[in-house]
Amino acid sequence: MAETAQLQTLPTPVSHRWMETQSEVVQTATNQQGDKPQEGDRRWSLMRRADGFFTHYEEAYIDLYDHGGGVDGYWTRSHASGLFDDVEAAMEDALGSLTWLDERLSAG
Repeated sequence: MAETAQLQTLPTPVSHRWMETQSEVVQTATNQQGDKPQEGDRRWSLMRRADGFFTHYEEAYIDLYDHGGGVDGYWTRSHASGLFDDVEAAMEDALGSLTWLDERLSAG
């Protein structure tokens, strides 16, 4: 007699990337000088996710042209926060985590 396997249906998890595409930009900042980003430039985004939590992340510019890559470069994630219940807590974490950010927000 053959046994019948039972399949269990698991809930589909919400993709982190999907949540990012459904997020609202609250605030941004950059330390970029001029029109074209340079190696080591940083940019930051504070986001309100679709589920109501807040998060922030920093990206750094990698200049491939100077390294013989044949293209200008790209932005890559260099810091990502956790989740926060309110914008104030997310901002406090960002200012404590990213040393350049306070100066840029004060200047702009």
